[in-house]
Amino acid sequence: MTLDEAIIHCEEIAKKRAVTNDDLKCKREHQQLSNWLKLLKRILDFGDCNPSAICKISQVVPKYGKQFGYNCPMFGLKK
Repeated sequence: MTLDEAIIHCEEIAKKRAVTNDDLKCKREHQQLSNWLKLLKRILDFGDCNPSAICKISQVVPKYGKQFGYNCPMFGLKK
């Protein structure tokens, strides 16, 4: 299974009709998993999770511990 296929699978489960409380819990968990997988895909595709165009254009990198848009879990990691 590819990352894109996993995202599609999670979104399909999240869109199904919930009949029981267990179904509702499963839908919520799959939606959260889909969100995490999309973030992972963005990190893998672009090298960071910060959507700021300023970061991409000017190559501005915040000092360690400073917030730039929001903290990126990839900040400070070497490729």
